[in-house]
Amino acid sequence: MTERRDEIVRIAAEQFALKGFAAATVRDIAEEAGILSGSLYHHFPSKEAIAEEILSLYYEGMADRFSAIAEGAASPLDALAELIRTAYRGIAEFPAAVALIQNSSSYLFQLPSFEHIAEIAQELKEIWLRVLRAAVKSGQLRPSTDIRLMYTLIRDAMWVTIRWWRPDGRYSVDEVADIYIETMFYGIAQEAQRASASDKRSRVPEAVKVH
Repeated sequence: MTERRDEIVRIAAEQFALKGFAAATVRDIAEEAGILSGSLYHHFPSKEAIAEEILSLYYEGMADRFSAIAEGAASPLDALAELIRTAYRGIAEFPAAVALIQNSSSYLFQLPSFEHIAEIAQELKEIWLRVLRAAVKSGQLRPSTDIRLMYTLIRDAMWVTIRWWRPDGRYSVDEVADIYIETMFYGIAQEAQRASASDKRSRVPEAVKVH
């Protein structure tokens, strides 16, 4: 990409993250870039094309990383931990893309031009599910684990980080990832308290199926 094109993508990503894709206009993007709306069309044919480029950069990068982790990890649990670390790094590297996914993917993924991106997103989900399934099969996760529900909980807990984490904050993104992994794998309660809580699990309603 040219320097000007790079700048337009960066500004558009910020506008989409701030206002949502539907509310952010070509005029908003052009004004922030210091150009006329018509000039923006010399670089991109539409607002959708800018969003497509933003999401392609994120999803294609994550696909390569996630595939390598799933294929090369020593164990399913090691793979799960590294997927989490890599996902957190993706949040730090592509914050605007993650925000765009959160606030607009349900709309964008219905558009024909985003079909290939939606397919990559599904491939990433399948990698997570495959790793979780392998961890259950190997005995590293409880046999009662609902892998689709677990995937949803992991994903949503990570993505909400975009709302509060800052590069200059108390914790680096890797530190946040490691705290999350430790909490998810081992919990925060002392062992005796964990046993007590486990005895009460029968009182919890059966989880609804997550698609």
